[in-house]
Amino acid sequence: MLFRRALWFGCALLVAQQDPVFRPKQMRDYNPRAADGRCTLRVRIDDESDVELRGDRVLLRTLTGRPGRDDGSECSQPLPSGGFSKFAFRGIDGRGEVRLVQEPRLGNQWTAIVAIRDKKGGDEGYTFELSWTADPNAASYVSTGGGFGGTGSSSGGGGILPNLGLGGGGGGQAPIAAKFTGFDETFASSGTMRVGNQDQSVRRLRANLRSDGNAEFTLYGNEVVQMSGRWSGSGNPVDVSVTNVGGDAASGRGRLYLNSSGRFDRLEMDGDAQRYGGRFQINVRR
Repeated sequence: MLFRRALWFGCALLVAQQDPVFRPKQMRDYNPRAADGRCTLRVRIDDESDVELRGDRVLLRTLTGRPGRDDGSECSQPLPSGGFSKFAFRGIDGRGEVRLVQEPRLGNQWTAIVAIRDKKGGDEGYTFELSWTADPNAASYVSTGGGFGGTGSSSGGGGILPNLGLGGGGGGQAPIAAKFTGFDETFASSGTMRVGNQDQSVRRLRANLRSDGNAEFTLYGNEVVQMSGRWSGSGNPVDVSVTNVGGDAASGRGRLYLNSSGRFDRLEMDGDAQRYGGRFQINVRR
């Protein structure tokens, strides 16, 4: 009996810690084939969460505080997966900070992310609108749904590198059979940026590795740190270097590791930056 109670408690705790996923209601003018679409998202958030919209599903990814919940969200169609001629964000209400941190693109599986930060204690209602015009030149731009996995995870396969044919090696570090062409993705992460002897937690990371070899990284923690430089290589890991950190000259080198689906797994880097007056080290994983 004691074992059963312990097992039940462990399972209940696991379920409770999963990030909520829900499907917004359909608006009166719901039309999945229309060129123009919009979602009015109404959620209740405690402390800090990312609101991720993909297809006809919304994931409330909890960064700190209690899990968020839907408060009457509705959409006129699923978020398309095939390109936009227009994409816009509009904040409507909520006492904290609300901002769009990722527009949907091929490299991030057509996922829009809005970051909400509420530091005043207790949960708060937030309302914002995402609107778009699908690209009429896209071969197929209407989403068929799908959304996030049932566990609340958005780190599945697909994206910009759906068929890399990775094999062997374990740990997602096998050589890549196809040439890596980069990605642009923002996601919740864990890790630190060490400056001198001080560690700053990194709760979210944007990695933008463009096909022309330019690279940009944005680390979200106690402060937002932006870095730019170059990336090179066609295997796993990918070599990266930065020459600018926070607007000041820098010299840093490291490696970006991919998982078995060819998506971001972790970033390791160290170097010197004028802004911090010395050494910095970064160790961040998805």
